[in-house]
Amino acid sequence: MNFVKPKTLYVMKKAITFLMFICMFATASFAQWTTGGTQISSSTDDHHRPFTSAVPGGGAYITWMATNTTPVNMIYLSGYDQNGNIFPGYTAGGILVSQPGDFYAPYVVTSEDSSAIVAWYGYPTSLTKCHIYVQKYSLAGVPQWNGGNPVKVSGGTVHNHKYPIAVSDMHKGVYITWTRFDSITGASSPDVFLQHIDSTGNVASGWSATGSAVANTLNVREYYPRLALTPDESAVYIMYSEGLIGNTSAKLKKINSSDGTLATGWSANGLILTPGVNVYPGVYNDMYLFCDNLNNAECFWVEARSSANGEIYMQRVTPAASILLTANGSCVGANTTDGTSYLEIVKNEEGNFLLSYNDYATSYDVDAKKIAPDGTTIWQNLTVTTNGTSAYPKVVSDGKKGMYIFYRGTSAGKLYALALDSLGVAYSGWTVPGTDFGSMSNYSGFNPNYDFDAVSTNAGEAIVAWNRLTGSTNDIFACNLLSTGLNCSPPVFIQETQENNEINIYPNPVENTLTVQFSSTTNANENDIFCVFDITGKLILKTTVLPLIENAINTEEIANGMYVFELKNKQEVLQRGKLIKQ
Repeated sequence: MNFVKPKTLYVMKKAITFLMFICMFATASFAQWTTGGTQISSSTDDHHRPFTSAVPGGGAYITWMATNTTPVNMIYLSGYDQNGNIFPGYTAGGILVSQPGDFYAPYVVTSEDSSAIVAWYGYPTSLTKCHIYVQKYSLAGVPQWNGGNPVKVSGGTVHNHKYPIAVSDMHKGVYITWTRFDSITGASSPDVFLQHIDSTGNVASGWSATGSAVANTLNVREYYPRLALTPDESAVYIMYSEGLIGNTSAKLKKINSSDGTLATGWSANGLILTPGVNVYPGVYNDMYLFCDNLNNAECFWVEARSSANGEIYMQRVTPAASILLTANGSCVGANTTDGTSYLEIVKNEEGNFLLSYNDYATSYDVDAKKIAPDGTTIWQNLTVTTNGTSAYPKVVSDGKKGMYIFYRGTSAGKLYALALDSLGVAYSGWTVPGTDFGSMSNYSGFNPNYDFDAVSTNAGEAIVAWNRLTGSTNDIFACNLLSTGLNCSPPVFIQETQENNEINIYPNPVENTLTVQFSSTTNANENDIFCVFDITGKLILKTTVLPLIENAINTEEIANGMYVFELKNKQEVLQRGKLIKQ
């Protein structure tokens, strides 16, 4: 096979060694996290509403919106590895992903090729109605769809489309659901829509160009949907609120993934999870939807049936629309007459659910619990905080059967984190208020839950992003929290060895051909080995390389994403680092 030699060499000057295997995923540079948070946005504008998604290897994508811009509101994206280094191709201050206009509520998911898929809503300067937009960015920060221009997902010219929520379709595309506000019949008649965008950035085959109208009953409020893809990829579940505030129910529908139509056996009116009347229709919190490995839908919501502020309910529904728990849902969280709210839930590596929420027994406090898929309580901790000034928790798995809880100290105006182990007990050395990330700003009256976001990355690590007032403007800050309680520190100590200008591995990111060139006087007669591993440590490629020549390695069959390379001889590893395939 003939190979094209690149015109320039990418010289990797630093050969690094790692004390633990997980450090193979770090870049070969000093950690960049700053104590108390690394500022990742930069300008004279206000930056807020961060949203995060984990990247294989311990990093995260972070998207946010900027206001006071010209034009008005813009959407940004950045990516950081576990050590606080910006992904190659991304820039300080983030990549601008939206066109000129007025845009809000960015949402990001990570694709199977480690790319970021960002969705948001708003309107460009040429339009007067809000629409849903999406774009896919590679790990190297390159837009992948529509010639680099945002893809308009929603259709029509007379409605406002808002609040996108997305999940990967497991084939490098994305499902997006949103609320369409009916500007013709009035605000009392929003509807729920769904669209499938394939790996090329186009509407998936079989789907309508304007999306599937999941719930569009005239003069009925159907809004704030949740989305989950079944493990067999045959369908997506959509959970949504219906009715006016104070008369709100929760419903569920199953939609065929092949064409966006209603699944056989499901009512066009939707399966009533609860008739209400006091379901909390949160835009992003208080309602959650998952799937188990049997393709059952797992639904959670907050509803005030017996308390002032609500209790937590759960229902499981089979693919054939049969309920598996108590009619109208089983109560899985209600410990005081004053109730709970601001529910946040994640599903962990065991298939169990980690819950955290506000407890109003004594003003504001944070509770937590772990429950099994059948709703059984595994443990609960009703005294996570007891100071009466802690609220708006976000929970992420710590990857070790425990959880991190990020929350706002309402009196101090700070972001804190606490860690509970697999039994719901605070890890050794952790006490209230927990790790202090410094001040956090509630920008312009936005719901406090929207001022910060966190995501589980490697076991024992989580990356959190939040907005902080710096001078007269708000900026986005981020850092990596470790199970030791340290924030904005490298996961492990990275020892840098002497410079090695004799090893060249290029280009990185690579497309079809990687060149490995190195000189060796002591091992000139020995064959050395070059290996590529995926993020789980699975060997993807192994080949012999020779010193003193340019070794051309075919990478065409490697899927796009992040990998680890290793160059070694019989005695030692000569170099190890991150490799990006695009």
